[in-house]
Amino acid sequence: MRDAEVVKDTIVSILAFRAAHPELDYDSAFQDVGHDAFLVELFERMSAPDALKVFVSVGSYYIGEGPHEIFDCLMLEKGADVLPFLLAANANECVQRFGKTVMPHRALVCLNAKEWKDWRDQTIENIHKNQKCSLRDLDGG
Repeated sequence: MRDAEVVKDTIVSILAFRAAHPELDYDSAFQDVGHDAFLVELFERMSAPDALKVFVSVGSYYIGEGPHEIFDCLMLEKGADVLPFLLAANANECVQRFGKTVMPHRALVCLNAKEWKDWRDQTIENIHKNQKCSLRDLDGG
């Protein structure tokens, strides 16, 4: 579980830093989503229940479209193993942590309550439907 916590804390710290320093949003090197996607992909091999619980909790944070696509794919790959944690998740951790969904200068950090609930419900439905995804498919083969 410790590895999962470190990965999550890194993701959340990057989000908090970006929100606090919106002027860096215009720096193309800072905009590279590769490192964000890499961080999300680190959850791929984690399967212990405590690690899965941490993994699911990342869902309330806005991590960007590309990284969130990888996150959603990993959710489907993990399937039934993450269901108990999704079903138990009834609060938006990100909003609880940051207190609001939009930080100064409109830097988005959290999904709003409706987005989070819609994402959670859709993910649970997709898992129940046995929908599949592979990170290899996202990489283009």
